[in-house]
Amino acid sequence: ISIAVRRPDKTIVVKRRESVPLSKKHPWMGLPFIRGVVNFCTMLTMGMSTLQESTEMLGMLDEKPTKFEIWLSKKVVMGVAVVLAVILSLGLFFFVPAIFAQWLKSTGMGRIGVNLLSGLMRILLLIGYMIFCAFVPDVRRTFQYHGAEHKTVYNHEADLPLSPENADKFTTLHPRCGTAFLLIVFLISILLFTVVGYNGDVFIWRFLSHLALLPVVAGVS
Repeated sequence: ISIAVRRPDKTIVVKRRESVPLSKKHPWMGLPFIRGVVNFCTMLTMGMSTLQESTEMLGMLDEKPTKFEIWLSKKVVMGVAVVLAVILSLGLFFFVPAIFAQWLKSTGMGRIGVNLLSGLMRILLLIGYMIFCAFVPDVRRTFQYHGAEHKTVYNHEADLPLSPENADKFTTLHPRCGTAFLLIVFLISILLFTVVGYNGDVFIWRFLSHLALLPVVAGVS
């Protein structure tokens, strides 16, 4: 795993470390369906820890943090951030669409129509959320780096010498991007929620059945 950070003085500092996939340590974690959930959780954890580490690599702190401060930032603050992110995600992409689906059902709409429209709402919420985030200057800059990362990956996959000139030839869109994965998740969730999920009149059961199917959706995706 490699992390590169551009500091305020325009220098770039890089850290590299070895990483062994969990499927290598525990072969059962590499089985179909199971590996999807494992990879999903691994990427989430890795992403949060990388954000924390990149902040430390900026070198902008006046004093070296104490062991307690490091523990507090890594464990407590990061833990709270993850919990808040999960609550926001569940509320925005599961709770709100579930309410919308319940309203659609009350109008007499059929199972397929309800799940199709509530799934479409999830996709529109995701796109709207990303557009909203893009208006924040720091997040927009992060998106630009992310697009540059995709160009670099294409450059590497084409076996070309890694240079800005070569990377610039490629598109910023990559099929294995996490955002593209989320769209696949939402599309597959529409199918699974229609075929397997609870489609009765009780709102809480619909919401809980969608949560219960989330690992299946991630595994299939």
